This record gives sequence, structure tokens and C-alpha cells, in this order.
Amino acid sequence: MKSSRIPTKYSDKITQTVRQLETNGLIVRFEQGNFHSGICVVSGESILMLNKKLDNTQILNLLEHHVKNYIPTSELA
Repeated sequence: MKSSRIPTKYSDKITQTVRQLETNGLIVRFEQGNFHSGICVVSGESILMLNKKLDNTQILNLLEHHVKNYIPTSELA
């Protein structure tokens, strides 16, 4: 699976969490536009779409919300 390009404005915690999600099979994409961030399913694959307009706190809140569904409890840091 291809790794996401994570904008440099985001913290190391965001980068680490995104890499964990990708390791567990979730595709994460950062896009800019007029949309709400969240999970969508395309051709049977779950994709977490994150809006580049969001700041670190908003991105972390979204990641924490979705991380419990994609990372087994034993792997959480």
C-alpha cells in the first residue's frame, strides 16, 4: 500500500497515527476542498479523507475518533 503524503504543517503525533492506520489497512488521504473529513468507501476500500484546511487539533480529534476502529487495542501507544 502506498503511504500518504502528510503535509508538513501537521505534528509528529499525526504522522505517527496516520502510519499506524495505514499499517492496519486504512487508506488515509489529505485533500483540500469543501467537504467534511471522514471515512468513505470506494470500490470496497475504506478511505479516511482529511481536509487540509483543518488544523492540528481538528486532525488529531478526527484520527482519535477513527483509530479505535482500525488499530487493535494491543497496538495502541
